Amino acid sequence: MSVCSLLSSTAFKPASFNGEVLDALAGQKRAQRATVLEALDAAEGPVPLNYTEMKNRWADFRERQKTSLSFDDLQKTMWALDEAGQTPNLQNISSKKYESPLSQLEFYEAVQKGVTDAEKLKQQLQKLRDEAKQERGYLQKAFSIFSKEKPLEEVLADVADFEMYCRRHHLKFDTVDKQLKKGARHNTACEKIKEFRFLAAATGGLALGAAGVNAATALPFLAAVPGLFFGALPYVAVPFICLNIYKAFSQKSIVEEAGTFGRFAGTMTAGFLISLGVTTMMSGLLGPVDMAGVDALAPSATEAAAAGGQSFSPAQYILHGIVGSAAFASIYRSAKSGKEKLMNGNGKLAKLFNGAHDLVINRYTRPAINATGNVANKAANGMDKFFGHYMNYLGIPAIFTMMSSTFAAGGIGQLAGYAGYYLTVFTGFGAAAVALGAASYLYGCRKQQLKSMFKTVATAFSISSSAATMPVTKESLKEIGVSEKTRNSVVPLGANFNMMGTALYLGTTAACASVMFGIPLGVMGTVAVLGTVLATAFGAPGAPSSNLILLDPVLNKLGMLPAQIQKMYSIVLPVDRIFDMCQTSLNVWGDMIVAIGKDKREKKKQAAIASGEAHHKVIEKRAQSVLRSSSKALKSRAI
Repeated sequence: MSVCSLLSSTAFKPASFNGEVLDALAGQKRAQRATVLEALDAAEGPVPLNYTEMKNRWADFRERQKTSLSFDDLQKTMWALDEAGQTPNLQNISSKKYESPLSQLEFYEAVQKGVTDAEKLKQQLQKLRDEAKQERGYLQKAFSIFSKEKPLEEVLADVADFEMYCRRHHLKFDTVDKQLKKGARHNTACEKIKEFRFLAAATGGLALGAAGVNAATALPFLAAVPGLFFGALPYVAVPFICLNIYKAFSQKSIVEEAGTFGRFAGTMTAGFLISLGVTTMMSGLLGPVDMAGVDALAPSATEAAAAGGQSFSPAQYILHGIVGSAAFASIYRSAKSGKEKLMNGNGKLAKLFNGAHDLVINRYTRPAINATGNVANKAANGMDKFFGHYMNYLGIPAIFTMMSSTFAAGGIGQLAGYAGYYLTVFTGFGAAAVALGAASYLYGCRKQQLKSMFKTVATAFSISSSAATMPVTKESLKEIGVSEKTRNSVVPLGANFNMMGTALYLGTTAACASVMFGIPLGVMGTVAVLGTVLATAFGAPGAPSSNLILLDPVLNKLGMLPAQIQKMYSIVLPVDRIFDMCQTSLNVWGDMIVAIGKDKREKKKQAAIASGEAHHKVIEKRAQSVLRSSSKALKSRAI
């Protein structure tokens, strides 16, 4: 049975939901309504064929079923329609504001095919309830004593009650595992405002500074905050990035996904090269930077020279940390899996790798590796929480104070002096978009496919998070024709590792900074910055405002002094949110290009295999025919 795809419509009231389900199942055709009535209302007598009698019977049945449409009724009806060769129209059974399983096409298909039913849903809901109880904090546990959970039998007794329950608890139907799962909670108005907190701090400080008010002077306790924040940032950002890399690679096999990772590295390298090309062409628009208003705690160039050059920073060793984190993650993953061999076979290469594997992972080292890996996982989770608090409680006041100090000293006219930098970054984004558009066209995407891709890119631009855009990305790739296997392997990896837009933005900012601050960037310097950009982009969290974390190691690798880095942040911050939205769009677009390319290669390989098998069968048939004719000839001669 083919089921129409579900489209967003106006939000419905729970009391009328069952009626809408019945209308969608039966439609406006008398034959289809008759099928539904025969399946659910046969006890009331034979179904009338007269138009008026049918209309009255349907209205009466619909009114009665508003509060008593069970999953068994839904399944029975869909089976009856399938046997009759009739297709329900489920396009209006969706909510504009929230998603639930009953607004997903795949859920209805699972019900119709018998993949899920009331008993299976009950087991899944109970499991989700138990998991939610374990995650509750002390206050939630205390308050839950006075609350009464609705029995699952009552939740599943009616389709409308189940729909409302799923909406309240943010449950959705996972199309891969074919079961209920906890979905993303929708942000409230306050949470949406919170997403722009860094932009609000930057623009607030800028406005205060433009008015001639220096926050550090007006509130002396704020004077030391920018120096503390930017001084500690490398010591916080480097372990944060390394632990993120470790956490990601401990869950994914580098060997198994080597091809995909290679394509990700290729797209990010392309983004970096575009940034260098655009910056070189537009370097004439980049003027020198006025260091007025930079925080006093940050050492100046004269002080750094007197001290003997650039001071120590953990960011200088970011590449070592990232390589080490990825290597240990692979070792931990192999030790945890319990595999005795790294490669199968008896060749020299297999023996070499298996020997190295036995040397590193054996019965003596395996327990220590597993214990260390578990500690690292806990450290990664703890670092995520700490970094969020660090950025909120120290980063926001530091950004606000720095912006007010900078623009109180130099005035808002400074922004006009940095217009060349802003224009260069936006030009880089535009050039990358043209390159991705050309790649999409070369991969066979035309009007309909491009429309679907642009819908996803627009979603990524508005959300500014690769991870949050994953469901839309998968749906768009499905419309384009990418296989489910490719979608499920490439999209999650891309949200964590493929950051073409981020690499382009970091590369452009580093290249512009070298021109604006007069720092020579030779061949070896370019290679070092490229390595740092790729490594930090690989470790970028798929969340808004991650530029604040990633920019510091790149600028440190460039050889910038703390005062220069702080000044560069004051240039970037007023438009960082817009940059972040643009680069997220390119990141997601790059993920889609990699997925489409991989899918085409796999289908081509499958076609070649199928063609080879078909050719083999033809040859086999010809050989059998020759053998049969030969045997007949021999028999006739013998006779």
